[in-house]
Amino acid sequence: MKQPLNRHATIYLTSREKDGKSIDSFQDVLEATTNLLCELFGGVTCYPALGLFQRETGSPQREEIHILESYCDNTAWARESHFLWTMAGVLSALLRQETMACSLDGQMAFVEPVHMSDEASRGIIKAALKRWVAEARSVDASTTPTPSA
Repeated sequence: MKQPLNRHATIYLTSREKDGKSIDSFQDVLEATTNLLCELFGGVTCYPALGLFQRETGSPQREEIHILESYCDNTAWARESHFLWTMAGVLSALLRQETMACSLDGQMAFVEPVHMSDEASRGIIKAALKRWVAEARSVDASTTPTPSA
C-alpha cells in the first residue's frame, strides 16, 4: 500500500512586481516552477486566482496570482521540504517581491527573498529556470503523438 499524501504545500505566485508592473518572464517562471514541484513531489495543481490583501495603508490591493499546490507523502516531504523554502526565497527575489506567500500543511508563511546582490546571481537563477523549462518542453515533445499522414 502506498503512503498517504498527507503533506500539503501551496505557493502563491504573483504575475506583477511589487510596484504593479507586469513581470515579463512570469510564464517561464510559472512553467519552470510547476515542472519542478511535479518532479519534487510527484505532482502539482496550478490555477489562476485573484488575490486581495490589506496593505499597511489600510487600502486593499488586488493581484493576479497563480496558486500551485502539491501533496506528497512523508518520505518526499523529508527529502524536499528544505528545498521548498529555498525555492520560495529565490522566486521571491526573481519576481521582485517583498515576500513569497506559502502555505505548508495549512499554515501560512511569508518567505523573504534570497539576497541576490548582483546581476550574475540573477543570471544563474534565470538560466536554471530556462533549463527547467527547456527540459519540460523536450519531455512534452517526446511524449506528444505525431499525427499520421
